[in-house]
Amino acid sequence: MNARAYHAQGVLIARRTGTNEFGEPVFAPVEAIACRFERAGKIVRRHDGTSALSNAALYTVAPIAEGDCVRYEGRAHPVLAVVRATSLAGEFVQNEAYLGTTRLVTRS
Repeated sequence: MNARAYHAQGVLIARRTGTNEFGEPVFAPVEAIACRFERAGKIVRRHDGTSALSNAALYTVAPIAEGDCVRYEGRAHPVLAVVRATSLAGEFVQNEAYLGTTRLVTRS
């Protein structure tokens, strides 16, 4: 299966690069990636073992990690959890990113 054929949508992603001296997240410049974006509620388990409620999912072959911020249709979605999907042969298929509560983006 070629997952790229299903990634006909696009989002902007700001990758988290660390934190500043005040403990606030610092992000790299925004870039566009191809993906499939779906709105769906789901409880997901984060890498630290806690549970979180996701309100959207994003499927992409681009690298994505917890803490990144995705912008879609004027709203920012924090990445809560990422699952690396593989085929039965163990080959990488796509990343499944589960996104948190949205907030309206008022500036770029």
